[in-house]
Parts: sequence; C-alpha cells; structure tokens
Amino acid sequence: MAVTADSGVYLTHDAQGKQNKQDLLDIMKTIDVRDDNPLTKELGAGSAVTAAYHEWTYFSRPRSSGGVAITEGSDFSYTTLTNPTRAINYLETIDETFNVSDDQSEVATTGGDEVKRRKADALRSLMAKIEFEGIWASGNSGASNTARVMKGILSLLSKSTNASNPTVTEANWLNYLQEIDRETTWGTMMAFMDISKKKNIDSFTGSNTKFLDVSKKRFINYINVTETTFGIVELYRHRDLTNSGRLFIIDKDAFKWAYAKRPYYTEPAPQGHYVRGVYSTKVTMEAPNPLAGIAVLNA
Repeated sequence: MAVTADSGVYLTHDAQGKQNKQDLLDIMKTIDVRDDNPLTKELGAGSAVTAAYHEWTYFSRPRSSGGVAITEGSDFSYTTLTNPTRAINYLETIDETFNVSDDQSEVATTGGDEVKRRKADALRSLMAKIEFEGIWASGNSGASNTARVMKGILSLLSKSTNASNPTVTEANWLNYLQEIDRETTWGTMMAFMDISKKKNIDSFTGSNTKFLDVSKKRFINYINVTETTFGIVELYRHRDLTNSGRLFIIDKDAFKWAYAKRPYYTEPAPQGHYVRGVYSTKVTMEAPNPLAGIAVLNA
C-alpha cells in the first residue's frame, strides 16, 4: 500500500520546473502520413508547360458497327470527318511557407536545427498538397482576379458512374472495368480508393488467390494487384479518399503531371528578425486519354 510522505519533506514534484533538470530527449518524432502520395510517385511526367492554359487534343474512333458493303458500280461515298477534341487544364501555383524568428533559429532545440527541420517539413507538406489537388481540384481559369486551379483526375475523367451501394461487390468491380474496356485499349491500370473499399476487394474470391508465406508462417489475406478477364489492376489505398465515397480507376499512362516549375525553394529577404522560407511549384494535370478510366461516385 502507498505510504504518505512526512510533512515538510522536499519532493521532486516541488522542485520540478524550479531546479530539477528536465529529462528531454534530443529527438523529435514526426507523426506523419504526408509521404503516402502514390499519384506523385506513380504517374509520369507530361509535357513541359509553357502557358497558364495547358492544352492538348485527342481523337476517339469507334470500331465498325457493320453495314459497310459497297454496291457494285456505285460512286465513292465520303463520310463526314469528326474533329478531334481539344482539352484544357490550368496551371496552378502551390506554395508552402514557414517563418522562424532569429532567436528560435539560434537557440538549442530538440530535433536539431529549427530552420532545417521546418524546411524539410515544408517540402513534405507541398508534395501532399500537390497530391490532393491532383485528385480533387475542380478547375478555375483565374478570371476576375481569382487563383487559377487545375482540374484533378476526378474532373478530367470522361466517364463516371454512381455506385449502387457503398460496398464494392465483385460483380460491380468487373462492371467498372468493362466500362473502361469498351472505349479504350487496356493499359497499366491503377485503382485508388479508401481503406474500406480496399477491404471489400480483399474479400473477392474469383479474381485473386490468397497464399501462404511458408518462410514466415503467415497467411497473406490481402491483395495489391488483381487479375481479371480484362487485365491486371494495381490497387492503392489512398488517404485523400478516406470517407469520400469515391473510387477511381485510371491507366497510369493516360494521366501525367505537367510542370512549368518543379518544386523549388527560395528564402525571401527578411524584413524583420526572422528567417523565411518558401517551397513552390507550378503544376497541372495532363490527360492525353481521359477515356482511359472511370470515377465511381457514392461508393
């Protein structure tokens, strides 16, 4: 049982914050999910951007639907040619800044040099911002003195469908893939979803095989790649889709990051007793084949 200290005894609790030294470790652990950015890692680079409005054209041609036989002795018949589609996206400027006082930059701190730590942290935040915009940005031309905003993948995809219920069934999953296959060739397909949808697909039985890792004596009960009648699809749980009711599937070669300026660092001249830093980029999303994918809404 606990025994109460005698009255008048000088305790560590009394001395804490007055004369006792603190046992503060010289480390700082960053609890961070900002580095989980599969789109910035997996999608390739598009064309160099040279204007605020980034444009490209694409041309979609269907297969023959029959009725092509020619009557003997007839004149040539000319069909009306269709125009290609001209697509546009907007160049978006994204910043991540920090501002540290002279004194704070010079005193001893846990985690090392304060400015160096804030600089590294700013770059990680910038990359997470780029990732989020690449999915969710809805597009704005910059008219009326507003910020230009790119169109993210959900806005660029030509095809979308409403899910019949929030649970992704194997039959619905195959239907989504079929919608893509109808209009474009099958490429390196990637599907992005929140963890609840990923768990649904982990439970599929027809299009994947669970296996036992004998060396580690463990049963592998999840999948990161599924093989279907249409082809292989890589699966990614995406943190920016958590609880969003969205799932999208794209050909990784049909969507590209297009930069006017890749992420770069500057230190503006101080106007007071502080150190300022800015990471910036000028970026947009390029979609040479917006038919090569599908957005699933209300999933």
